[in-house]
Amino acid sequence: MKNLIIIGARNLGRETFSLAKTCAEHSRDFKIKGFLDDKNSALDGFNYPIKVISSVESYSIQNGDVFICALAEGKYKEIYSNMILEQGGEFISLIHPGTEISENVSIGAGAIVQNSCILGNDIQIKDFVTVQSFSAIGHDSIVEDYVHISAYSFLGGGVHMAKGSFTGVRATILPNIKVGINSKVGACSLAVKNVPEGSTVFGVPAVRL
Repeated sequence: MKNLIIIGARNLGRETFSLAKTCAEHSRDFKIKGFLDDKNSALDGFNYPIKVISSVESYSIQNGDVFICALAEGKYKEIYSNMILEQGGEFISLIHPGTEISENVSIGAGAIVQNSCILGNDIQIKDFVTVQSFSAIGHDSIVEDYVHISAYSFLGGGVHMAKGSFTGVRATILPNIKVGINSKVGACSLAVKNVPEGSTVFGVPAVRL
């Protein structure tokens, strides 16, 4: 049996703990070992059966360890996951059993897919992607590394989310739109045209801030 370590013990880390607990109850392939976080007190005031073991920088990988990176911002997810990968660490994906997965969906390493999501046909979800609860991704979409899709987001068919891009809660992206590298579509916004690299768009229809 593997020992799962969650990178990040803040809000998304605690949500990921609950997801991991549900997944472990179904698969029994791993047990949850603890968190890595540079703030030892991150769980103070919360009642969790596991603790912060150390920071990512200080942790030495042990036999049987596997990892999941529970950080929302793509650049930090990339930095800290690479620290583990450089040590030869292994990342697993956590997919809630309540998610609907259609035919020919590929999901890379280190993905987090929460409850009640809908993944349409022929989707590519690459490494270290987070899809929060009640989100839907339409057919033929491509979601690149380190993307974060917040709860209740909707991606139409053929959407391309480039590396490190982000959707806020209840964002909607119309079919065949490309959201550029490290770009953000704000909460409750409607993206009706391509979003340039490194930009933030907001509103209905979404415009660049």
